[in-house]
Amino acid sequence: MTAKRKAAAVLVGLLIAGLLALIWFFSAQPGPQSNALSQAVQSDLQQKGLNSLTPGLGLLGAQQAVRKWAHTYIYLLLGGLCAAFCRLLAPLSPLGPRAQHFALPLVFCTAAAACDEWHQYFVPGRSCEMRDVALDVLGALAGILLLAAASRIFHSLKTKLQGL
Repeated sequence: MTAKRKAAAVLVGLLIAGLLALIWFFSAQPGPQSNALSQAVQSDLQQKGLNSLTPGLGLLGAQQAVRKWAHTYIYLLLGGLCAAFCRLLAPLSPLGPRAQHFALPLVFCTAAAACDEWHQYFVPGRSCEMRDVALDVLGALAGILLLAAASRIFHSLKTKLQGL
C-alpha cells in the first residue's frame, strides 16, 4: 500500500469518525431542541427558495420532510465515505470486490443507523423509529452506488486517455 493511499485512507477514516460524531451529537439533542433546529433549517430553506431539497411529496409536513431528508443526505455522505474507505483498503482485504465495495460499507452504515436510533430512544422527547433506519440505509446505499458509478466513469475515462 502506497503512502499516498495510506494518507487518503486516514483522511477518509477521520471524515467518517467526524460524521459519526456529528450524527451522535444531533441524536443527543432533546426533542424540543431538535424540533427548533429542524424548524430553523426549514425556514432557511424556504427563504432561499431551496424547498426542492426536502420535498414532502404530499406525505410529510415541511418540518418532517426536513428531518427525514436530513437522514437520507447525511447517510448518503456516510455511505459514500465508507465505500471510499473500503476501496482504499481493498488491497489489504481478503474479501471479494462486491463484498468490499458494496456489502461491507452497507453493513457498517446499517449498524450505525440502528445504533443511532437506539441511542435516540434514551433521549428525552425523541424516539426510535425503524423508518428512520430505513431512510438512513437507503441514503447510504445511494452514496455507495454513486461512488461506484463515479469510480467506473473515472476508470473508463482514465483508460481512454491512456489509449491516446
